[in-house]
Amino acid sequence: MLDGVEADRTELEGLLHRRMQIGKLEAFHETQDLHVLAPVGAVVCVHARDMKAAWCLAASNAEATAREITNHYARRWTIEPGFRDTKDLRFGMGLGVLRIADPQRRDRLLLLNAFAIVLLTLLGAAGESLGMDRHLKVATAKRRTHSLFRQGCMLYELIPNMPDVRLRPLVARFSEYINQHAALNQTFSCV
Repeated sequence: MLDGVEADRTELEGLLHRRMQIGKLEAFHETQDLHVLAPVGAVVCVHARDMKAAWCLAASNAEATAREITNHYARRWTIEPGFRDTKDLRFGMGLGVLRIADPQRRDRLLLLNAFAIVLLTLLGAAGESLGMDRHLKVATAKRRTHSLFRQGCMLYELIPNMPDVRLRPLVARFSEYINQHAALNQTFSCV
């Protein structure tokens, strides 16, 4: 998980169930049992009350405390939804199903994917700023339930049938957001 070390999941789950209680943070340093793919300096197992599932984190740094390892992974976690957005066919761009042998072709596709993600995220931000997000989530939810990217995807799917009364403000706000970012403005000024 950390530093490219991925321990055997069943072994970690067994360790978690034997040694953990909900709400407790526990670290095992220099554990001999988990040298599966590479030497493991520490394993941190945590299942806080607000977590859906427990985290079992393997780290190569034996000097780090359990809190440092957990905080490092929590900061890194924001990358994971981005990977999902790129790879997942249902919730994202669906690049996980593609098999491309030519590296240059793959790189061009990833560049187009990055542009699409930026534009869809801006579309989602524009919709949220206009209050359109309340039509995309459960009525009882008080906070954001979909990422700006996901909101952008949902709004993009709705555009063909969207009434002008909603579409015009959305397009105007989207245009404002693109013009506010110099790099985007220069990149997409020819479009």
